[in-house]
Amino acid sequence: MQRFEPNNPHAWTTFNRERALKSYFAGVDPEAFHRHIVELLKPNDSKFESLLREYNMETVADTVKDRRLKQASMTVESLQLQKEFKNKEL
Repeated sequence: MQRFEPNNPHAWTTFNRERALKSYFAGVDPEAFHRHIVELLKPNDSKFESLLREYNMETVADTVKDRRLKQASMTVESLQLQKEFKNKEL
């Protein structure tokens, strides 16, 4: 139970934004991340989703799109980057 104590520096309740960003972007180019996450957050179909629709795979395209939008949003929320994307035109 000690791992859940708030004073434990490794507790799951402790979030250090700077440490999380440093860790995440250690292997990811921030500029490339920004370009790609903006594309992933757009509500219109991706090229892959359009291809699925072209072959009458509507349900699969909807599932892929739903998961793409949810995962991209969760990544932005997990890294607490909402402010950076709040006023950006997607």
